[in-house]
Amino acid sequence: MALKNCVECGKAVSDQAMFCPHCGYVLKKNGKGFGVVSLILGIFACIFTVGYCIVVLEGSIILSGPMIYVMLFSSLSTTFSLLSLKRNKSNNTAVSGLILGITAISFSLLCTIKLFV
Repeated sequence: MALKNCVECGKAVSDQAMFCPHCGYVLKKNGKGFGVVSLILGIFACIFTVGYCIVVLEGSIILSGPMIYVMLFSSLSTTFSLLSLKRNKSNNTAVSGLILGITAISFSLLCTIKLFV
C-alpha cells in the first residue's frame, strides 16, 4: 500500500482509498453500477430482438410492439455503457452491455430490412 497526496487538501492518502479521509474528496469513481445496468438492458434487448426476428421471419407484420422494446432497451444499454466507460475505461461489464445493445440494434434492423425486401 503506497501513499499519495490528496489533490484537494494535500495530505497523505492510501492509493487504494476511494475518498480522502481528511477532506472527503473523491479519489476514485466506482463506475460498475452503470455497467451492470447496461448489461441487463443489453440482455433484454437481445431477448426482444429474437422475438421480433421470429415474428418478422414468420411473415407476421407486427412492427410496433417488440420493435419499440428492442430500440428502447438497446438505446438505454448503449447509453449506460458509454456512461460507464467514460467513468471507468476498464469496465468489462459495460463493454458487454455495449456489444449486446449494438448487436440487438443490428439484428432488428436486418430483420426489418428483410421484411420490406
